[in-house]
Amino acid sequence: MVAAELLSDLVDKSLLTLADDRYRMLDTIRALHRNAPAAGERDRWQAAHARTSMTPQRRRPHLRAAEQLDCWPALTAEHGI
Repeated sequence: MVAAELLSDLVDKSLLTLADDRYRMLDTIRALHRNAPAAGERDRWQAAHARTSMTPQRRRPHLRAAEQLDCWPALTAEHGI
């Protein structure tokens, strides 16, 4: 893919805007990029999130036990169910 096609795809995905023949990164994307953690820190954050978030697979045993009513609200909140 050539650069023009890539830029066009980013505009189509609303990651860039095009005005006066100039491409501009959206402020929200720029802020995310500027505030992105370093690679090692990101790995640490992801590991911490995996430990604290309850995926459906990790909640499954609790959903089949007496504490299912306690687990359901957190599961629906985390996963938009």
